[in-house]
Amino acid sequence: MIGALLSHHFRASARTVWAGLAAIPAVMIPAFALLAINVPVLGGIGSVLGVIAAVAAVPAALVMLAIDYWRTMYGREGYFTMIIPVRGRALYWTKLLHALIVSLAATALTLVGLFLWVVANGIAARAPLGEQLAGFRELILSSVGSPMLWFLVGALAAQLLFVLVAGATVLSVGAEERFSSLGGGAPIILGVALYFFMQVLSVLAMMFVPLGLQVTGADAGSIVWNGMLSEIVEAVRLGPEAPEQTMIGIGFLPLLVVVGALLAWKGVHSIERRTSLR
Repeated sequence: MIGALLSHHFRASARTVWAGLAAIPAVMIPAFALLAINVPVLGGIGSVLGVIAAVAAVPAALVMLAIDYWRTMYGREGYFTMIIPVRGRALYWTKLLHALIVSLAATALTLVGLFLWVVANGIAARAPLGEQLAGFRELILSSVGSPMLWFLVGALAAQLLFVLVAGATVLSVGAEERFSSLGGGAPIILGVALYFFMQVLSVLAMMFVPLGLQVTGADAGSIVWNGMLSEIVEAVRLGPEAPEQTMIGIGFLPLLVVVGALLAWKGVHSIERRTSLR
């Protein structure tokens, strides 16, 4: 059933979400072409515009997904959605799966866009592509290091998945009858409140949950069973004379799993028990 729902959702969102994503390469390709052929003034503008389009792909996709979720679940199309003879959890997980696919496509656009930017710069400078890519790789590794780079990739993937779950739940809870007086502002208020709540919890988890990642030394990239509290206390006590930070707390990762599971349960419960169409 989820497969049939997903297929229908792809067709229904073709003119909204997917058409919006198609606009990203429509901006990037001409912009980077101007950079590659080294057009005076326009080449520099194209470089900036193309990078902005590439970086904006995921945020733009998330906004379009939120609008699509609200429109098809609680707007005028919500009446059609709710008469489909399936449980609310099937609708919820179908929406999440579709959102994940869209987000991965947007992430791919970002990576392709950055690759094209490097290629266009190489063509403009008449430099071999291999040298350009090697220089770009060296710049990234010298800035954050290989262990931290992989940690950032994993952390961003976990954060993206959490945002999708949280977004769907916030929209569903915000559409409940008890928040009807707030209209479309309810999901925004709930989303902001959840954001600050998670920021506080994440800091506490990084400090107190005994789980960290070694970022310096020969064992960089290895897991350590310590939080960051002792290093933070040492940094506050010694000030500028404090030793260099050797590990970073990653206790927020299991926190994302726990809170994400609770939010998913709440989202399903809201759809199945408290749906209120606009």
